[in-house]
Amino acid sequence: MMKHLSMMLMYCATRTRRDVLFAASFFAGIKCPTDEDIEACKRVIIYCFNTIDKKQMFYKVGEIEISLVGDASFNLFADARGQGCAIVYGDNVSAALEMTSNREKFQSKSSYDSELVNQNKLCMMGKWFSQLFKECGIQFKLPMIQSCDNEAVVTTNNKEHILKSGSTKFMNRNLFQLYFEVKAGIIKFVWISTEENDSDIGTKNLQGHKYKKFSERTFSRLEELSEDEV
Repeated sequence: MMKHLSMMLMYCATRTRRDVLFAASFFAGIKCPTDEDIEACKRVIIYCFNTIDKKQMFYKVGEIEISLVGDASFNLFADARGQGCAIVYGDNVSAALEMTSNREKFQSKSSYDSELVNQNKLCMMGKWFSQLFKECGIQFKLPMIQSCDNEAVVTTNNKEHILKSGSTKFMNRNLFQLYFEVKAGIIKFVWISTEENDSDIGTKNLQGHKYKKFSERTFSRLEELSEDEV
């Protein structure tokens, strides 16, 4: 029953209801579900039904301005794994083009490690969309702005490195790959506060005003646009 409900929820989350991606990922990772877990999963499904009119809105004119925002939670779960969220926007007003929320595949040793790996994934997602737009002849600006609320990650990827160990180990590969993208002018790292980090919706159990705020952003950041403009 739990597998059936969680996979049904995951289908909705990955297709149209990105606001419940974190919950879907959490439920899918429960190995020994209880009756309470099943009831909690049902409540999220009921929430989706009661908000069935939520729609992803996209602005159909204006410049393409790809921006990326990501967040990682360190040791969020009992197995010492964290959660990572990555979001790609196509402009300043529309819904997210892509959003992921996944449990870490490895046990990181610090919040820096978690964030670094997640930011690398986010960068590759952004590059994929930029290449897709380029092949379709769609004009867009470079560098893409990539936002992160971990100051150490932003700092180390915006300055020239003096590391002597080379890019062979796992973390060094992630570090150098991101740095090379910055040097190539593909992305530009900027720091943002947690209060403005949309991707918190994919790494934290948000509730109330903050959940609504980030949920609306990932669906649409349109403000006072008429129906024929979307």
